[in-house]
Amino acid sequence: MMKGKRILTISLAASMLVPSAAMAADNSESKDMMEPTVSTSAADLRANLSQLLASHFEYQVLTAVKVYRQSDDADMVRERLEENAQQITTAMESIYGEEGASQFADIFSSQYEDSSELGMALRNGNMDEREKVKDQLLNDFPSELGGFLGTATEGNLPADTAEQALRAHEQDVINTAKHFVNGDYEEAYAAYDEGYKQMYTIGGALSSGIVTQMPEMFNHTEAMTPAADLRASFNQLLGLHFDYQVLTAVQESQNADGAEAASEKLEANAGEMVTAVESIYGEEGAAQFAEIFSSQYEDTSGLGNAIENNDDMQKEEVTDSLLMDFPEELGMFLETATEGNLPADTAESVLNAHEQDVIDVVESYVMEDYEMAYNSFDEGGERMSTIGTALSGAIVTQMPEMFAQEEENDGSEEPEEPQDPMNPSAVDMYSDINADFWAVNEISHLTDENIIKGYMDGTFGPNEPIKRVQAAKIITGAMDLSTDNRPDAGFDDISSEYYGKAYIDTVADEGIMMGHGDEFNPNDTLTRAQMAVVLERAFGFEAEGSNASFTDISSEYWAHDGIHAVVSAGLASGYPDDTFRPGEYGI
Repeated sequence: MMKGKRILTISLAASMLVPSAAMAADNSESKDMMEPTVSTSAADLRANLSQLLASHFEYQVLTAVKVYRQSDDADMVRERLEENAQQITTAMESIYGEEGASQFADIFSSQYEDSSELGMALRNGNMDEREKVKDQLLNDFPSELGGFLGTATEGNLPADTAEQALRAHEQDVINTAKHFVNGDYEEAYAAYDEGYKQMYTIGGALSSGIVTQMPEMFNHTEAMTPAADLRASFNQLLGLHFDYQVLTAVQESQNADGAEAASEKLEANAGEMVTAVESIYGEEGAAQFAEIFSSQYEDTSGLGNAIENNDDMQKEEVTDSLLMDFPEELGMFLETATEGNLPADTAESVLNAHEQDVIDVVESYVMEDYEMAYNSFDEGGERMSTIGTALSGAIVTQMPEMFAQEEENDGSEEPEEPQDPMNPSAVDMYSDINADFWAVNEISHLTDENIIKGYMDGTFGPNEPIKRVQAAKIITGAMDLSTDNRPDAGFDDISSEYYGKAYIDTVADEGIMMGHGDEFNPNDTLTRAQMAVVLERAFGFEAEGSNASFTDISSEYWAHDGIHAVVSAGLASGYPDDTFRPGEYGI
């Protein structure tokens, strides 16, 4: 009994580090490694670098424009640009170590400083200063970083190729910012579109160079395959779509001069997605997709108009359409189109979350809560990559012959040991879980017990943070709690139609998860302290026997007992500096 309880609690702790998989589709069937897949080590590197680089482009442009306008959120945007640069540096460190990352950071720091100076130069009208900044962005930076990348990749990404691509990127930033501040919005959005797509091109080239240089690190997979290309295409289109949705709604809410151009670009982007769908499902499928999708970008403009006019009735109407009607209709279409490889409920839940991201960004921005607005913006951008990966994975699974790639076999590879098909491990089921991963046994147990599943593209996503609504679902499943006849928890931010309501009502009724006042805040991420308290309540752990002492946890701290309870149970530990860091994420 104790052994079973410990397996369950350790599994739950592991699962709470992997939230999105709880909401993803069942994909536990082992796949032949020769079959095409959108998710390999190399394809993941390409997707991650491309998404980070696209976000960098977004914040470069925003920094220049906000500094030019002396907007209240200019400092916030600059900080996000620097944070993004640090994320890219961390990615480089994982490949080239601390020394390589340090060199990269030194070069990269000049670029985001120059982005602010570009905005100031445009504002001041000082031509000498403007030409100096342009020279730094178009010559100094591309030359230095191109040289670094050529050396780091041992020539697999030639320095001159990298320099040319980086110069084109910086020109996109300059063009976009210049057109925005001059009020040439149609030209601005055209430059923005080109610049965003250019970052995916750079991400592909850089990842391909790295993978060619270090094939063992990426399990001899390739970054540029038909399946990986499909994933990149959808991630890029969906990332831009999110940007244009937010820009349209914000511009409409302010009755800004650029609102019409933003709305037109949103519609044009939708047209590109229709074309992509047509290339796979033909004219009839594309027509159905287009009809459903048209309501979404119309409602996006309607949301901005409702906010601008203080029309609560219109706002409620378009919000309901965005959060319920559109996800349901498109979710059903995608399930039918992919022949069930992307289930309707999975699609509907992530589409609902996406539309909530848009609403959260717009409402927070209008209320001048810029930190919340940009938090939601970052989260929304990452979610679009998740959607793109799931959709492309479903399509490749459905039509493997369309994305097949011939692979050479020179006989040098040792044959893999046969696996027991009746007892597959997480290593067999998920492409991103290897035999050395710390929670491999717990993940295998979770999957075997149908408590949690991986993504449809064959990944498990072990490094994703977990939201409160996702934790509610995992706990309900792990503890086999019935959701029937539970009283309404009465949270103001959980409507009767909310997809996670049954799980939230259940954990609230059990006293495991509480709200904050009258709200549950389903999309908030669980911190280490909150997770500890949730585990303590769920399994009745006690703090007795814990001799741990953390310098940042006083006896009066609200989660003191919960933290010491999970430490005593062996589910958590502190850091070498004797801290627990309760505000960070992950147990």
